[in-house]
Amino acid sequence: MEAQFIAESKLSIQALHSNIKSNSTSLNALRAFSHSTKTYDQNAFEEFVAPLLADHPSFLVYGWLPKVEHIDRKAFEDTLNETSDRQLTIMDADAKGNLTESKTSPVYFPVAYGFPEKVAKSRVGIDVSSLPVGGPAVEQALKTGKLTASAPLNYTAEFGKNSNIMLLNVVFEHNADEISVGDSRPSRDLLGLVIGVFRVGDLIESQFNTEKQLMFHIQDVTEAGNPQSIYGVPSTDFIYRFNQRLSFAGREWNITSTTRSANYQGRWLPLVILLKGLIITAVVVFGLFYLTHRKVIVEGIVEERTHALNKTVEKLLTLVRRQKLVELKLEERTEELGEAVEKLANSNEELARFAFVCSHDIQEPLRTIRTFSEMLDANLSAKIEKDEESQQYLSFIMNSAEKAQELIREILAYSRIDKDTIKPERFDLNEVVDTVTKNLELNLTELGGRVTYETLPDIVGNKTQIYQLFQNLINNGLKYQISSDTPEVRITVNDAASHWEFSVSDNGIGIKEHQLCKIFHVFERLNSQETYAGAGIGLSICKKVVERHGGKIWAESSFGRGSVFRFTIIKSSLETQSRLKPKAAQLVSVT
Repeated sequence: MEAQFIAESKLSIQALHSNIKSNSTSLNALRAFSHSTKTYDQNAFEEFVAPLLADHPSFLVYGWLPKVEHIDRKAFEDTLNETSDRQLTIMDADAKGNLTESKTSPVYFPVAYGFPEKVAKSRVGIDVSSLPVGGPAVEQALKTGKLTASAPLNYTAEFGKNSNIMLLNVVFEHNADEISVGDSRPSRDLLGLVIGVFRVGDLIESQFNTEKQLMFHIQDVTEAGNPQSIYGVPSTDFIYRFNQRLSFAGREWNITSTTRSANYQGRWLPLVILLKGLIITAVVVFGLFYLTHRKVIVEGIVEERTHALNKTVEKLLTLVRRQKLVELKLEERTEELGEAVEKLANSNEELARFAFVCSHDIQEPLRTIRTFSEMLDANLSAKIEKDEESQQYLSFIMNSAEKAQELIREILAYSRIDKDTIKPERFDLNEVVDTVTKNLELNLTELGGRVTYETLPDIVGNKTQIYQLFQNLINNGLKYQISSDTPEVRITVNDAASHWEFSVSDNGIGIKEHQLCKIFHVFERLNSQETYAGAGIGLSICKKVVERHGGKIWAESSFGRGSVFRFTIIKSSLETQSRLKPKAAQLVSVT
């Protein structure tokens, strides 16, 4: 139970840390925007910040703190008053929120504007560097040039439950990447700071596992000997307790999790056993006392129990013998099953080898038939020019030989899939699909069709088999069309955690719903050979290739309106956390 409690606590703390880092990226985005814009007004600021606030609801307000030197103070205050309905000056604030006109200082960092305006309006003009908490945070941000968090802001009356944290990011005129860490930046290079205040209580309660009856207390322990409470209160009534340090933007937080719950089904079991033991002990004592005074009864009972015990022993021996017989038979059946499995594997291997050899050997006589048929056609073409029946017979022979060869090639391709020993490799799927479309360029030109696809990921697998998979699906989408329509095939991909999910859609003749379960069977054809040529093995090859890559394939179709073939391919262990490469979507079209 303690191990489970610690695991749940670590999981909640890890989730909190990840969410805090995710939220802090909004300040990096705002800094990049401020650096690139350098000068912008309230409207531009709100237009950029509004989506950030929607994506990070735990933030209360975002703001811009320009660097204002004393010589520019009057001009800055005049600019504030141009858009304000009240007289504004640069002001200082104490720990209780009392405002006074700012004293003379070489540099100020006042709030110029923020979003949302209803929160930021009352803080416009306040010099954040004068605040008891904001001042040290501003100084630290200017010193490091990095994202900096402040100590807790305990404004519970205005901001709600527990404390809030101020995040600051420094904006320099030159890009931060152009200056190495540790370089001293001239003051004239500083433009100002972007600031955000986020509600720690809301963020914590959205991440911590409250269903597990865990209670959390978070303290800022950055300053030795001066811990400051951020969330919760210390718990004195608990069963288990766990502590963990968390570093964030220059601050050190100590997170303590406790629980009062120790629920488990067997917690009353010791008391129940003790009670039953006492009852049994009392019964035994009473029985012994009774038996010592009734010798005859004891002897009768002993004899009766002995007889019953002998019968029980005999029954147990019989059961033991039966159990041994069952074990022997089970062992025999296990051996027989193992032999049967081995024979079946050998039989399957022999069958596959036979199909390969048989298909390979049949090629030779078919090539001979086709060659001599072509020679016969060349030699007799003049003689049978007017004999339509002879020409038809000769055409039947040549076409049948060609179809038989195509069928055997498909069978060989189908049988090679399981025998392919090529090691998986990482390759760019965009190159594979591009090669397929180039190889089908003549067919696309004749049909006036086109193939489009999104940016596809790198995958790990058998490149040749993946090429077969996409070639068969694209070729089917172009082939099974109404002659008057323009063929269109589109390939899309979706990241499904441990798998890539692909879809190949077309605008062809479609498949009837009751026939969808047949299309992946070997030699299963839904259309006549005269209408659409083919051996009926292509989709069977697709199914085998997908299954060899740890996925599954299925089809969706609306008869007369096109089909969508969907399949998944498992990611490699290194690929599980990856995403699509940031390329622009490609369009390959031949019309």
